[in-house]
This record gives sequence, C-alpha cells and structure tokens, in this order.
Amino acid sequence: MTLWLALILGLLQGLTEFLPVSSSGHLFLLWKVFNLQTEKFVTYAVCVHLATLLAVLTFLHKEILLIIKQKDIRLVFVLFVATVPAALVGILLKEHLENLPPYAIGFSFFLSGLFCLGCKEHGEGKYSSVTLFKALFVGAFQALAVLPGLSRSGSTLFASLKSGLLRKDAVIFSFLLSIPVIIGATLFDAVKIAKTAEFELAPLLIGMAASYISALFALKLLVRFLLKGRLLLFAFYLFFLSAFTLLYFSLSD
Repeated sequence: MTLWLALILGLLQGLTEFLPVSSSGHLFLLWKVFNLQTEKFVTYAVCVHLATLLAVLTFLHKEILLIIKQKDIRLVFVLFVATVPAALVGILLKEHLENLPPYAIGFSFFLSGLFCLGCKEHGEGKYSSVTLFKALFVGAFQALAVLPGLSRSGSTLFASLKSGLLRKDAVIFSFLLSIPVIIGATLFDAVKIAKTAEFELAPLLIGMAASYISALFALKLLVRFLLKGRLLLFAFYLFFLSAFTLLYFSLSD
C-alpha cells in the first residue's frame, strides 16, 4: 500500500465514521475502485478503525470521566442494553452481510439519506436519563447499521432525536454507543486476521494519524451541523452517492 493510499484511507475512515454518511460504504467503494487485496485492506481498516476509537474517546473525555467519577452504573447498563441488538445482528449475520451484492450498498446510502432528512426534532431529554425502552429503540436502529452503506451515526442520531433527546445530548448518546461497537468490530476483525496480517509500518502510521485527526474534525463538524439543523446537506450527498453506486455497479456488470 502506498503512502498516498494509506493517507486517503485514513482520512476517509475518520471523516465517514462519525459523519452520517457510512464509513463501511465508503471503504467498500474505495476497495472496489483501487482493487485492493482483501487481507491487506482489512489490516489497514482495523488499524484506522482503532484510530477513530481514540478520537471519540478524546472527544467525549469529559463525559466519560464524569460517568466514572459519578459511578453511573445505570447509564453504563443502558449503553450495554442499547449495544446488544447490533452485537447480535453482527454475530449472526456477519458472513451474509459480507456477501451482499454491490447494489445493496446503493440502497443503504439512500436509506441513510432519509435518516438525515428525519433529524429535525429538538427534544429536552438528557443522555444521562435515557430509559431502557428508549435505549433499546436507539439500539435497534444501530443494529440496522450493520448493513454496509447504512450510517451508524445517522441511524442512531435519528432514533435519539425521535426519543426526545436534545440535539447535543443525542450526539453524546450516539457516540457513547459507538465506543463498544467500534471495540467489538475491531477485536472481531483483529482476531480474524491475526495469523495472516501483512502491513508496512509507515503507511499504517500515516493512515492512523490521518484517521484520528479527521475523526476529531468530523465529530466537531457534525455537532455544529446538527445544532443548526443542517443535515439536509448530507442527505443530498447520500442520494447522489446512492445513484452513483447503483449506476457504477450496473455498468460494471
């Protein structure tokens, strides 16, 4: 893998992991366009995914430290409950999801765009007071996002806002939920490639640094756009990307 490709992969992962546009869908397209070797691609994807985890921990460090300081076991349990649906779907359907036809990515992009259009509510609820029922509701939408091309952040933000959370609290709850999901996905892929992993150190470090920096930028950008109710821009982008994906794969068949 070249340094430029590692940089592009890192920037793409960081930006799309937290913006409501689907990192899995974008990385799938990159993999197809550059015809990357599967083993090497997965290795780099795991590493840049780890960098985005560090970014969200940095971004939410105040909230995480507050949870630890207050020993908020209830909130930790709520986050665990909300993570269960995605974990079950991911474990049970992982192999089937990896073999989805390419045009399914296009439809998932379109659905992500619809979620962005639906992020209009502005409730009064706090992330720290989310009930188990609401947590399961948000968790169910997060489970949908195991589909490549369907944005995890877009689906959980949509569900969090529908649950009556403040926009800023919806962002915090959505990305607190991302922590166990990213850890689980990273560990799952890391175990799978541990014996066959091949990588070059320089591209790996460049990709991880780019992923970390761009992920922090994406988190701050999303908060700004959501507070101003401007996710419509992402919806238009996703509708365009959906059309491009469907057209590209229909012509390449």
